[in-house]
Amino acid sequence: YTILVADDSRLVTSTITSLLKKLGCEQIHCAYKPLDVIAKCRQNQFDLIICDYNFQSFINGFQLLEELNHLKLLPSHTAFMFLTGENDLRVVRSIIDAEPDDYLLKPFKNQFFIDRLTNAIKRKRALLPIYEQHIKHDYYAVIEACKECLETRPEYSKLIRKFKANALVRCKEYHSARTEYEQMLNEDNFDWIKTALANTFIETDDVNRAKEILETVKSKDDNPYYHDEMSSIAVLNSDLPQAIMHLKQSAMLLDSGAERELVIANLSLANENYDDAVTYMTRYYEKNKNTFRGSVFTQLNLVRSYLYKAKGVKNLSLFERQLHSLNPLIDEVRKRPSLEHVHRLIISHIALIR
Repeated sequence: YTILVADDSRLVTSTITSLLKKLGCEQIHCAYKPLDVIAKCRQNQFDLIICDYNFQSFINGFQLLEELNHLKLLPSHTAFMFLTGENDLRVVRSIIDAEPDDYLLKPFKNQFFIDRLTNAIKRKRALLPIYEQHIKHDYYAVIEACKECLETRPEYSKLIRKFKANALVRCKEYHSARTEYEQMLNEDNFDWIKTALANTFIETDDVNRAKEILETVKSKDDNPYYHDEMSSIAVLNSDLPQAIMHLKQSAMLLDSGAERELVIANLSLANENYDDAVTYMTRYYEKNKNTFRGSVFTQLNLVRSYLYKAKGVKNLSLFERQLHSLNPLIDEVRKRPSLEHVHRLIISHIALIR
């Protein structure tokens, strides 16, 4: 196997490398920073990546895995495993939200570590037909691959059915996905199945049935997916304050939350709560400015939030100071020929405020 061990602690990388060598692994690479991980993945195709979650760097493990997927640097056969020394539930939830192939809390016993990484590689190889289609975002092909793997790899049936149900949702086959989730729920009374099932009813505007299912979730307060679905229901009911409240709760439960803060900012704009719009858009930008999410469009949304907040401002000197800090972002918009009309709108908006 070709393996990448990524951790900001050289003691950790050295310990894991020694353990892997005892297992007969020879092609072992090490990385100590997120950018090193990305560079190594550009140069090599790994069978296994063992990666720390918290690099004490400008991006965390959640963002790093997102970045690798966005850049298409993870082949379908690569198993990705997180390590973390933190038992903070916010971090653990974020790791699960990132959907790695596995994760381990440090410290761990050597044999337990070996068993987990061996199983991760074995599972990835066994379900490779599914992962090959999933990486292409060909969800109809994912469904067909799942049907085949259910026959050939029944030992992974629960994971395969989860993939199949998710693919059906992606294909907007909500009634078929609902059937899958209902069958899974009959076998396992898990909250993640309930929130996924509720989502299929939300997508078909059956809000009452979705609320009935969500009411059965055991751990509502500390379940971000419960709050995500309750927020979606509130949006359908045109109750933006309630939608925002649930998404804020969801974001608080996670160390990293993908686009939740962005959605809160946009809902706050729609609700004319410009202070919240600026707060959450700033958080989203600051957290993601070193990733693909920190694009010119994110910068544009941040500028837009500040300009809406400045509507009717009485202290123009304060506005000018804020505008000075926004000028580099506005300049990035100006540099894009495709956004020339947007830049003109920004300049007009500023003129109206003045």
